[in-house]
Amino acid sequence: VKIPTAKNLRADEMWGIIEPHAEFEGKTVLDLGCGHGDMLGHAWGAGANVLGIDNNEEQYHSLRESIGTNIDNFSIRQNDINYLGDYYRWGDIIFCFSVLPYLHDPNTVLQWIHQYSDIAFIEVQYANDGPGFTHIHNDDDMKKWLRRIGWQNVEAIGRTHTQIRPAWRTIWKCT
Repeated sequence: VKIPTAKNLRADEMWGIIEPHAEFEGKTVLDLGCGHGDMLGHAWGAGANVLGIDNNEEQYHSLRESIGTNIDNFSIRQNDINYLGDYYRWGDIIFCFSVLPYLHDPNTVLQWIHQYSDIAFIEVQYANDGPGFTHIHNDDDMKKWLRRIGWQNVEAIGRTHTQIRPAWRTIWKCT
């Protein structure tokens, strides 16, 4: 059985931040914008049933080739996460890392995540971090946004530094 090897340089650090904050054994994990599948591999290795969704055709085919086609409890789909609808009502835990600025309507996607997850782990680029949001400048702005979506508990659980620009990204646990 092959699982993806980390291509995101921050993946192991991100998993180290997330892993103590949820029980993954026997849970379903949905990764929106799964990219190379780094976080899926970690969650699968911790005993979760995983489904990754990414709209990037090249990354999808690369990940499909990397994992093969018959790994129990490890699935990927090529789909636009702007339009998930009811089809993917699937996650005890949902990951959404560094994809919100690329979406047509990030509020709708966040509301969908809120509706269909018990726990959400979210990371987003702030202003001056690549395509980051101009209205999200710091952790206070992000926490307010996540609370407006409807989560009762919003907790910053850790930070990682990007390798390609002098920026940090906070990982949020939302329940």
